[in-house]
Amino acid sequence: MRFTGSTKNETFPHPFLLKLDVQGAELDVLLGAEEILQGAEYILLEVSFFPFFTGGPLFQDILSFMRSRGLVVYDIFDLQYRPLDNALSQADIVFVKEGGLLRRHHFYATREQRERQNTHFELHRRELVKKYKMHD
Repeated sequence: MRFTGSTKNETFPHPFLLKLDVQGAELDVLLGAEEILQGAEYILLEVSFFPFFTGGPLFQDILSFMRSRGLVVYDIFDLQYRPLDNALSQADIVFVKEGGLLRRHHFYATREQRERQNTHFELHRRELVKKYKMHD
């Protein structure tokens, strides 16, 4: 969807995904879409860790803005590193509502997932003990 004068008065069925990649104009677009933001359950933004765009916000600016609206980081992916020094320069950040659908569970894993993970860790530990002839 594009935010134009005509979309500002439209209603979108909730919940929906909102994706923005606006090369340094993130806060301007987000400020102009405050009502639309309220209905979004999943917001994907490309953010910068360096001031590549004059006047453009950095990660911490976006984080503060989103947090003040009840949105928190859910995932980080598509990391980009600048060739100059391989420093993290940009990333896609997923924000979700703090009390929304994707954060309704406040535990790490189901019992079955935890058991599988513990079994995997124990097998790995045994392999390391055997490989390095450590005592159990």
